[in-house]
Amino acid sequence: MKDETAEDVNESPPDSSWTGDARIQRSRARIIQAAIDLIAQDGARALTVDAIAERSGVAKSTLYRHWPSIDALILDVFRAAAPELVEPDPEASFEQALRQQVVSVAATLTDPQWIRLLPDLLALRQQYPEIGELADSDRLQKQAALASILASGTTEGLIPAGLDITTVAAVLLGPMVLCALFGEPERIEEVGSFAVDRFLDSYDK
Repeated sequence: MKDETAEDVNESPPDSSWTGDARIQRSRARIIQAAIDLIAQDGARALTVDAIAERSGVAKSTLYRHWPSIDALILDVFRAAAPELVEPDPEASFEQALRQQVVSVAATLTDPQWIRLLPDLLALRQQYPEIGELADSDRLQKQAALASILASGTTEGLIPAGLDITTVAAVLLGPMVLCALFGEPERIEEVGSFAVDRFLDSYDK
């Protein structure tokens, strides 16, 4: 592990003014990326303060200035790595929006960094309640976007009202998540498209 540098020594404790310091933000970014790389390489069990400090080249004392514990760092690592879900075009038809949603979810699940962290995210739910909340927030975000799309489908008279969003999300998005967890990212969008086809066909009377 590298010795503490002058830059590290001069960093002040966290307060409302230090979050905009470019130098400090660079060290935070190095620490988070080092933690992501360690999880991707050896799983979350590899996350120790010593390992992160050695890989990032940032002193342990600096790491503790940014995060009070390794648990707090782990949560920020998953927050930083989670890809953004692109919302469908508000002018799109029901079917167009549904297919756009599947493509957007596929893009998050095929993100190389995220796909390597997803198994650990799920495995750490019980150990770290905050990570469970982060995973739930991601799931609820996808469900909320899907609920809005289904509402437009009801308005267009293409699907019945009152469909359970949790069930529909499981039918449409669940197979994509399984592909991601089984290490088949190349099939994710195809499987999602197939699920949408079957879903639409079931209401095409």
